[in-house]
Amino acid sequence: MLAASFLVASTAQAQLMPNIKFGHLTACVADIEASSNFLSEVFNWQTFVNQASGGTTKAATAKREEWINADGFTVHLVQSSGSNDQQCESVGYPSLTFAATDLSESLEKLERAGYKPIINSANKPQISSRAIVPEFTWPMVTTRNVDVRLTTETNFTTTQKTNVGRVTKPRIDRIALIVRDSEEAAKFYTDVLGMRRHSETVDLDGAANKQSGGIHAVFIDANGIWLALVQPVGPGPLNAYLDQHGDAVIAELIVEVPSVGDFYDLMVSKNSLLLDTGGAPVNPITKAHILEPFKDKIAYFPAELTGGLTIEIVERGDTTTSLLERRDRDWIPLDVKIAK
Repeated sequence: MLAASFLVASTAQAQLMPNIKFGHLTACVADIEASSNFLSEVFNWQTFVNQASGGTTKAATAKREEWINADGFTVHLVQSSGSNDQQCESVGYPSLTFAATDLSESLEKLERAGYKPIINSANKPQISSRAIVPEFTWPMVTTRNVDVRLTTETNFTTTQKTNVGRVTKPRIDRIALIVRDSEEAAKFYTDVLGMRRHSETVDLDGAANKQSGGIHAVFIDANGIWLALVQPVGPGPLNAYLDQHGDAVIAELIVEVPSVGDFYDLMVSKNSLLLDTGGAPVNPITKAHILEPFKDKIAYFPAELTGGLTIEIVERGDTTTSLLERRDRDWIPLDVKIAK
């Protein structure tokens, strides 16, 4: 079943940090060339030069990293194997980075509000050793166990608006975090970053969706991307995932596509298959896993093709039943302009 209550951040919260938007998602991969090629061949997303680092795409690859322009959304690929960066010791999505139009002003507002970034022994805001532009972090207790970073806008800041409609080509819709308490997890994004909590609070019936299990999910409009804070309810793969990996894991990237069936046929042509939520091949008749009662179609790519990343694709169901349609109805994304 789906329960909807119209919950948004208070006016004070929404105005706390109005100049912050989503910056980029870091993805640690087993094979950076394979991941980059997959994203290019399957979604037609291209690599680009990160001018903030002063390097070329070729040089970046030599340093075991690559920047991907996913049609306005930025993904930072980093090689996990052999990396000197402790952030990428294993495959997955280790951190979320947000960008501010005026970083100094944002930091001052955060400190006045009681949300001071981590400081080092020199009593200065901590800066990531890997980043050339300043990059600040918070204590995990503040972010509810998620590695969240704040930096200034650059050429690699995400430029897309939050998705609120059917797509005609692949488009990143949201990032899913698996959490023990979605209500508590939402507070960092609304209370600290001043982002809006979406009107739909979703409860998925585990009995009708045994492959995934029940969930309680909250959507956050992160000014460029949806964040889905997914709390497993009852037994199922998601609860097992939470027990295995711990609280607040950035679990997967969800790409909306016009037709999951087209990607099923593409995988078949490559002697591969799309997978359901339990890791088994999807039904060859429906060519997808059907999410009930919404009728949205979802599927996953095999990890060996993505370089180890969990990437879900979703196709909206009928406008009268689709979860994404309900989420997007009457929702107007904020236009947070990042100065160039």
